[in-house]
Amino acid sequence: MSKKITYPALRMSMGSWTYFSVRMTMKEAAKRIVLATNFKEPTALDDMLQRLHDADRSSGAMTNYLKVRDDRFYGSLIVAPIGKSPSFDAIRAEEKLIKKHNISDDANDSIGFVSLDDDTDYYVLDGQHRLGSIKHVVENDEIGPEFGDEEINVIFVVDESDNEQERNIKYRRLFTSLNRYAKPTDQTTNIIMEEDDAYAILTRRLVEEHPV
Repeated sequence: MSKKITYPALRMSMGSWTYFSVRMTMKEAAKRIVLATNFKEPTALDDMLQRLHDADRSSGAMTNYLKVRDDRFYGSLIVAPIGKSPSFDAIRAEEKLIKKHNISDDANDSIGFVSLDDDTDYYVLDGQHRLGSIKHVVENDEIGPEFGDEEINVIFVVDESDNEQERNIKYRRLFTSLNRYAKPTDQTTNIIMEEDDAYAILTRRLVEEHPV
């Protein structure tokens, strides 16, 4: 019988997807979530993710970012289960709290716990470089054990189709959608927002303070 690992989570939906927003420690994320390079057999999804994942970037610049920045912060990892979908158990609020805050039934059913199966592989669809750097830092103890206890949000997308091939096609479509429509910030925005690049800071000062 496979072992279950349970995490606090929110259940949400968008389009045809049900998804869970799960709180995981860095140590757990490094252990439970798999990069596409670890697929057991070559697949179209494997090919797509391998071409985008740059191990040197994860172990270099992004690892350095985690090491030197006390204000480090990563956005959510988006993950797909290849096999059994996570199970969700709602924790309903007490009647007194429901009346006090006028909590709807839909909202009341969305807070709870997600259980992951030890025998299921959970592959990162979006955030492979973030995950790669987390794995590198944890496995090589680059910061110390306290980093493993820091937390990150992990979004598990779930498709309940019984047909594994159709389910994996849907995951591949989601992957391409996430990456195809992601637009990097332009150079002007980078200059305006940057707080660590001396050239960007000086450029802003020149624009704001020079009389011309």
